Amino acid sequence: MLFKNNKQPLKRLSSLALLLSCFINPSQPAKAETYIVGLQNFDYYPHYNFTSDQDRGFIWAVLELYASESGHTFIYQTMPVPRLQIELAKGTVDLIYPDNPIFHPGITESTEKHYSVDVVKTLSGAIIKHTNVNMEINEVSKVSLPFGFTPLDWKGKEKNGDIDFVETEDSLSALQLVEQGKTDVAEVDYFVTSYLSEANPTIGEFTLSPVLPHNIVGFKLASIKQHGLIKQINDFLTGNESRIDELKLKYGIHDPENLIKDIQSAYVRSE
Repeated sequence: MLFKNNKQPLKRLSSLALLLSCFINPSQPAKAETYIVGLQNFDYYPHYNFTSDQDRGFIWAVLELYASESGHTFIYQTMPVPRLQIELAKGTVDLIYPDNPIFHPGITESTEKHYSVDVVKTLSGAIIKHTNVNMEINEVSKVSLPFGFTPLDWKGKEKNGDIDFVETEDSLSALQLVEQGKTDVAEVDYFVTSYLSEANPTIGEFTLSPVLPHNIVGFKLASIKQHGLIKQINDFLTGNESRIDELKLKYGIHDPENLIKDIQSAYVRSE
């Protein structure tokens, strides 16, 4: 008979199917691995909140989506902001988030650090009381911001002794200092401020000032030893833009460029 002994053909077919699958999906990793991701140990929702046992924010949703596609497993390890760069350099974590070459230029220049493409772009700047929308930069003497954060938007001004930076335990504490009049502005992400204002209505109403320093910042994953993983993640992000956009919509993260235009337009009308 033609199929008298079908064991050998089946074995060959299985081998062929496996070989073809590698060509059909070359980005699929050869085997699933477990990676440790270092993250900040406080609530920065909707971007991340790994103190939560449930929804941990946008980056968690992105990495878990990638994990379901790749077969990899991510272990999330939280720590104070300054330790992230230290542990990455020591090799105790495989990835850290969020990172950007402009955050820690000294460390970046001295290591073989690789960055992902922007996982998300966000809007950072001077968060003020809604009643102080016309505040000008010469009226600012104190800025509150979470411990370990680099004051990107005010960089250089503190050298002249014009501005004092007050570090706080977290973003909510930075906003509370503004509400209490102990600082003039808070250096907090716009989307984080929106979330915290809804969750804590007693802290008052805040807005981002379009005339005080503000910046559009890309949040990236970074690694020193897992360059291949960074490439895999980049391929996933660029190949699944519509799915990533759906997650942004779910977490209330909008295009920061359009957002700042809307804020500037509202400011002009209020003058």
